[in-house]
Amino acid sequence: MEVIDNSFLNKEAAINQVVAEIECYTLVYELPMLDLSDATWDRLFDTIYDLFASRKLVDMYYEALSNLVRQVMAKALLDQDEVITIENFIASISFLKDYGLSDDDIKCIEDELALDLKIVNFNTLVRKNKNKYM
Repeated sequence: MEVIDNSFLNKEAAINQVVAEIECYTLVYELPMLDLSDATWDRLFDTIYDLFASRKLVDMYYEALSNLVRQVMAKALLDQDEVITIENFIASISFLKDYGLSDDDIKCIEDELALDLKIVNFNTLVRKNKNKYM
């Protein structure tokens, strides 16, 4: 068995590792479906990375991202959520304070991720009302 030192991974390697972990957790723990678009995942990964980079915390990016994902998934299991959305990540983002981010940093991430929430809600509204206007 190959042991991988994940103590510091560059951005792309960290994202790839976290995606592999998500796939593993999904199979092992029978997690709810993840309902996040590629653009939403990119915004999540990029927003957190950019903030960590601006605070000179990139050496903790992988650890923080991996732990955030585990936190979200564990909470979804405990809450018996049917689906995991960006709302789950927004609700848990304050967990990143453990890595040296301030309340303002957390608010910045929440605001950025909420942009995807507004897009999702609008798309849901359009789908629900589509038949009314046809």
